[in-house]
Amino acid sequence: MRGWLSLSSISIHKIARLAVDERFEGCGIGRFLLLWATGKVYQLSNEVGCRYITLDSKRESLGFYEKFGFKLIMKYASRNFPPMYLNMYPIVLQMRQEDSASLT
Repeated sequence: MRGWLSLSSISIHKIARLAVDERFEGCGIGRFLLLWATGKVYQLSNEVGCRYITLDSKRESLGFYEKFGFKLIMKYASRNFPPMYLNMYPIVLQMRQEDSASLT
């Protein structure tokens, strides 16, 4: 996240907890929850803006989040729960283009 503006000047939404009961792992529930949360942030971005989604991942979940475009903040990679971020700007641009295309 090199070259960031000060955190007080941009809008960041944090996913505080995302978990699936072990009995239901591999059923797509985590994927659904993450996509739902991302969609909710997209909706909010029209009202309050949002540049990044952040979360603190369990080490064994890093690959899961990386599949959805989250990036590890390397400076803090050695933490027990390494922080990750998703840049919402390209997602918002794409969604707005798709929204305007569907209106025409």
